[in-house]
Amino acid sequence: MKTKIIFILVMALAQLSHSQISVGPKINVNLQQTKKFSEKKLQELKNTTTVFVLQFKDYDQEKIYREAIKSVWTITPFKVIRPEEIDKYSNEKFSIFTLDLLQIQITRGASTSNRFYFTYDLSIPFRNKKNKIRPESYAKIFLSPDHETLKATLGLQGRLNFTSNVMNYMYNDASFCNWGPGFLKGYLKTINDLLLEGKNRNPYYSFEDKEALQSLKGSILYVTDDIYTKANAFIGPLKSKSAESEDDGLDDGKYKFSVKVVSPKELNELIMNSEEPIKYLIFSRMYPSNKKISVFDSKTAKLIYTDFRSMSLNFNKKDLRKISNLLN
Repeated sequence: MKTKIIFILVMALAQLSHSQISVGPKINVNLQQTKKFSEKKLQELKNTTTVFVLQFKDYDQEKIYREAIKSVWTITPFKVIRPEEIDKYSNEKFSIFTLDLLQIQITRGASTSNRFYFTYDLSIPFRNKKNKIRPESYAKIFLSPDHETLKATLGLQGRLNFTSNVMNYMYNDASFCNWGPGFLKGYLKTINDLLLEGKNRNPYYSFEDKEALQSLKGSILYVTDDIYTKANAFIGPLKSKSAESEDDGLDDGKYKFSVKVVSPKELNELIMNSEEPIKYLIFSRMYPSNKKISVFDSKTAKLIYTDFRSMSLNFNKKDLRKISNLLN
């Protein structure tokens, strides 16, 4: 019974927006626009304490997550709580980062299809006069599911209590290729700074900091091995062979930097522990047909490049060449 209550509460915080990093109070149903924050809404956020809810397995690294958050999150005080504690913080004194499943129904002619997006959302859980939660959305991080997570979600379609079952799965068993304390550090730095400046960000936003990118020349760009996983819009990610056997010359000497492929776990550890600053690339699939390529600097935790690509789910050499061409 307790678990069921937890996820009813989490579901009540669901929002209508998504992106790898998206900042804004509202996004339209086509996920293409965000509205600007009013001064009143920004001040309401600044008056809160932000609580971060993690997956259950993440609490084994709770100290590391706290360190990551503390290093970049300055707009409000914060604390890390467990999913079963959400009810205590579901009021306007708190802003809450929670996992969410966004469902959008797309109709074209006589056919209808459903799209599912996994997100990590920031909202304030305002309550109305009937004590029902009416959350105010502030930001979203789009999460890229691995093969088993997407397969499990698709397998739950058509069953009773679909949303609550998926939310339960997300907190207990799901795996995301672009998640971890190091990755979260970069996402939160971007969100924190945009909120402090009162700026918003479109979900399909592309951006490049050419000056910051120049330090990548002759250096190493770290990428995670999920780039070798191929996918399509119908069945999602397909299991790939090992990086060694599938590497068809990814680092072919034509770039102005070296490419080093590591696991997501290794990259998160490098971001958090490396004495020397590194540049790293995060690849996110936005099903059914889009992808996002982002590059961060571990020293500053700043986003220095992000590129949205429509009608393209898989990582390829062109993604690296585009970055290389920006270097002098």
